[in-house]
Amino acid sequence: FPSPDSNPLRHGGRLYIIGAEITVLPIPSDITTLGWAQFTGCASLISVTIHENVTQVAGYALGECSNLKTVYCKSTTPPAISRSNGGYWNGFIRNASGRLIYVPRASVDAYKAADGWSDYANYIVGYDF
Repeated sequence: FPSPDSNPLRHGGRLYIIGAEITVLPIPSDITTLGWAQFTGCASLISVTIHENVTQVAGYALGECSNLKTVYCKSTTPPAISRSNGGYWNGFIRNASGRLIYVPRASVDAYKAADGWSDYANYIVGYDF
């Protein structure tokens, strides 16, 4: 795996699209995987919505996003969270204090028990999408 330090967002900390700083990021429906360290260190992100077609969240995909307070994961089946090269499940490591992960209300128990997601069980909350 490449180092999360290789992601330019980790150093600049801001995500811009066509000159506008992005704080709320909806993952488009044609995306199925959040890649390794894809948004690591992106301090501008406050909220991310993971579309139901996402089947995998790679290690550090949303790690160290220090202002990320809400993650909405629409899939009824928990997407796989892959381990980092250090062996930890860390797709959401070191987000903002009190960050919550909203999942479909009927899927809360499945998320809390799933590999990788169980590390964040205290932050998983049911939501009606």
